[in-house]
Amino acid sequence: MALCLAVAFSTNAAVLHVPADYPTIQAAVHAAASGDAIRIAAGTYTEQVLVTAKNLRFVGVPGTVLKAQPAMIQTLPPAGNVIPAGAGILAVHLAEVTVKDITFDGARLGDANAQVGGIVGVWLNGSSAHVEHCSFTGFRGDPSVAGGSGISTGNLVVFGTPVVEITVNGCTFADNGTAMDLEGDTFANSPTPRTVIDIQDNTITGVDPSDPQNPGIQILPAVTGRVKGNLIQHAAWGVLALDVYGYSASPPSPEPLQAVSYEANKFVDDGYGLISAKAHGSRFVNNRFDRSNVGLASSGTGDQIINNRFADSSAGIVLLGDDPTFGTALGTAGEATLIGNGFCQVADPIVTEPLVTGTVEHGSRLNDCQDQNGGHH
Repeated sequence: MALCLAVAFSTNAAVLHVPADYPTIQAAVHAAASGDAIRIAAGTYTEQVLVTAKNLRFVGVPGTVLKAQPAMIQTLPPAGNVIPAGAGILAVHLAEVTVKDITFDGARLGDANAQVGGIVGVWLNGSSAHVEHCSFTGFRGDPSVAGGSGISTGNLVVFGTPVVEITVNGCTFADNGTAMDLEGDTFANSPTPRTVIDIQDNTITGVDPSDPQNPGIQILPAVTGRVKGNLIQHAAWGVLALDVYGYSASPPSPEPLQAVSYEANKFVDDGYGLISAKAHGSRFVNNRFDRSNVGLASSGTGDQIINNRFADSSAGIVLLGDDPTFGTALGTAGEATLIGNGFCQVADPIVTEPLVTGTVEHGSRLNDCQDQNGGHH
């Protein structure tokens, strides 16, 4: 039965070509039925595209570029009292898309679009997406670093949508304010996940490791899933997983973040490699942190930090508690398990801040300066 359904689906799906069949991508979207594919020829397209309540595939070729404009509009509809900030080149509302082999160019027009809150390459509102082998560049201001992101997601409770799934695989991100801004629901304090992420094998290059407005991946409340096999370099925060209420007067939610698994990622020359605040039960396994001010900072309960390697850093692992800068706003780690982590030329390999409780640590290698190829660091 499943095979018959798959054959029927593929037989009924149409392929629409831009510009051969339709002069614009938006015209093809209007004509497409759910399940159809839109193939976009090489060329530069300066239009904003809105997809609503359809399941569509967007497939480019080398040289397919969707480029920002100086005066973009806010294409996504408001949700209750929450008005989405930012203008998407490809905006997806209550729908599902696959996006493959397309270059998104923000052209550093974040400041020119400040009236709509900046610019976004792929903006996903209550929508699932699979983004593969795409490129995102220039989603920022000029000269400011802030003002844009390559991919931005949100799945607010007020949409009435189920959990959405976001997959980003084999993409490159460079010269952006934020590469990926991944959110479930920041406003409803949802105790359960609203967005499931699978972020694999991407290359993210930041602009300025000293600029706090330049995170690589930002993960906000009601998100769970995994981040695996990515290279994240030259960003202020390689990954910033944060309860946003920690910085505001609003009270924190009882479970502001859900567990995320970080596996086999490489962080190089970042201000801070990975900060995970209050994401209880998260796992950090086989990651490598080189030349960051702080490699990994965590404040979850029951986090597992296993077989990671840290080199040429001021601090390797920081278990957050009563922090000299943030106090307890970022949470207090408890019952963390540290196994088999290696350190080479790290001034403070493991920092346990006041109020942290229940840490179990063994097998640490404090002079682990032999690289994977058998040489020395």
